[in-house]
Amino acid sequence: MIMDFVRSFQTLDEKTIMPWLRDVRMKAHAPSSGYRVGAILIVKTSSGFLGFAGVNVESVEHRLSVHGEEGALSALITTLGPDVAIESAWVIGGVDDHGPESDIVAHCCGNCRQQLAGVARALDIRVHNCALSGRVVDTALNDLLPDSFSFDNFNAESSALRARAIATITPDQDMAALARRAVRNDLHEIPALRVWAADLKSLNYASHTSQTVILELDNGAYVAGVKVENAVFTGLSAMQAALSIAHLSQKSGWSVNEVFVFSERGGDAGPLRDDEIMPLSLSALQILSEFSKSSIIPVTHLSANGDGMTMTLADWGHEAPRMHHETRRIRNGLLLSAA
Repeated sequence: MIMDFVRSFQTLDEKTIMPWLRDVRMKAHAPSSGYRVGAILIVKTSSGFLGFAGVNVESVEHRLSVHGEEGALSALITTLGPDVAIESAWVIGGVDDHGPESDIVAHCCGNCRQQLAGVARALDIRVHNCALSGRVVDTALNDLLPDSFSFDNFNAESSALRARAIATITPDQDMAALARRAVRNDLHEIPALRVWAADLKSLNYASHTSQTVILELDNGAYVAGVKVENAVFTGLSAMQAALSIAHLSQKSGWSVNEVFVFSERGGDAGPLRDDEIMPLSLSALQILSEFSKSSIIPVTHLSANGDGMTMTLADWGHEAPRMHHETRRIRNGLLLSAA
């Protein structure tokens, strides 16, 4: 069963959003805290609205956890790319033991306020923080986060890219095609995965490096996620994005069978060479290990020349501390000592 992580609306109000928001929250993965969060980010289209949903995904290494608002941001950027801006946000959260009549409002944490500021069309967009009872506190983002720091303040290039995103009006979308940009249920061989990944774009105004992760799950689904940066360098890895989308879109009980990684680089460092890869970080491998079938699942990095490097999750973990370079070169399926 796939749960909607994106929906279209002609009109937008509490009656439209709240039932979906409550359903979304129940997909959260919160074994440590028991505090489930659901979030929906709203994008205006040519003739209506799109809503992108996300949930919190807790990691045993708490800093690697994905917040509900970040989960929605993952779905948004993976499907629409970086040239997008949100009109509003809806967030609901609470501990189940509080009961459905709890009036305790789930206010966005400081980190998520920063994340929202990074993709807001204007700093006074409305953030609707909700209690389990349905009580809603409606606040302007710039009241929640005054004097925010975003890519508008970063440098001239990133400010121009941000301005382009704000000016973009998202065209109306075919919903099945839009969802398929992040989740697919038909078998994909590597050539098809390459085509899929090439169509996805990271939000990478700071580093100019892009990474896409595609997870093959044991239920037969494939789930993609892209890197999502922000100006204060508390963004999301492609692995975090893919795992958060998987938690919302899939019926519980899944695990990761295999992983495929695609990377690109721009900026002053120049593009990757045809035989170069950007290996997953140790933190990405850590959170992957929490949702994998075993430590020996294959993880494949694919280079532009058609070559690939496959090692087990455990072997990439052993190799990661020795990777002092951002990139590595591969040849005939072998990892060379340095880029």
